[in-house]
Parts: sequence; C-alpha cells; structure tokens
Amino acid sequence: MLELSPLARGWLYRAALLAHLGAVVVWFGAVAYYPLILRPALRAAEMERKAKYVLLAAVKSRLKRVVGAAVVLLAASGLTLAWLRGFLAAGTSSVYHHRLFLAKLALGAVLIGVFLTALPLLQRVTVPTRRARLFLATHLAVLALGLIAAGAGILLSR
Repeated sequence: MLELSPLARGWLYRAALLAHLGAVVVWFGAVAYYPLILRPALRAAEMERKAKYVLLAAVKSRLKRVVGAAVVLLAASGLTLAWLRGFLAAGTSSVYHHRLFLAKLALGAVLIGVFLTALPLLQRVTVPTRRARLFLATHLAVLALGLIAAGAGILLSR
C-alpha cells in the first residue's frame, strides 16, 4: 500500500475534498438548473416548440460533457477520500462508518447509473407530455438522492 507523509496526506486530503465538493456543486447545480431555472424560463418566453427543442438539445449536449467530467471527478475524489479515511480497507474504520460508506457508495452508483441511462431511456417515451413529466421527476429524484448522499458525506466527515 502507498505510504504518504503526514504533510502529503494532508494536502492530498484537501485537494480531494475540494475536487469532491466542486464536482458535487457542478453536477447538482446542473440537475437543479432544469426544474428551477430553464423550465420556468422556457414557459415564460413562449418560444415555438421547434426553437425550444433546438435550445434544449444544445443545453443537453453541453451539460452532458460538463456533468460527465464532474461525475468522473466525483468518483475519483470520493474514492481517494475513502482511501485516506480508511473506509476501503476492512477493519480500519468503525462498523458504523463502514456501513454508512457502503450505503453512500451504493447511492453514488445509483446516481451514476441514472446519469448514464436516464436520457436514453426517456428518449424512448413517445408521448411528449409524459416524457416531460418523467424528465422533471428524474431531476427531482436525483436531487433528493443527492441530498441524502451529501448528508451521508457530512456524517462520514466527522
């Protein structure tokens, strides 16, 4: 196993924590952007349906790249933090912290699964109003799960 000096561990921990928090802000800021900002703005603008789809396609394309990078950074920094805190090795943390870490890890896997599969699955829904409702419900569910994951992260940091 890689041994780091206390100084190096401290700097790595700070860098991983900053990366983790930044990635959370980017991902969940993007998730909250649709129901809280974009959707109401599109309704208020009274744009033609075709123009809305062009705008939404451009937004989706950009968000996919930005959020994709944030998800990769989130996973890498999260695993780094878990390694530094001893959550990856058996018997190096309390049973409570180990179980909480496993629950957060599972929740993170679910969130990443939703990120990877939600849009392709929603594109299969042929009724536009149903697709829009499911799209909104997906965003709200991801926000709720993300809040739970953030709470678990706060508990793990103690």
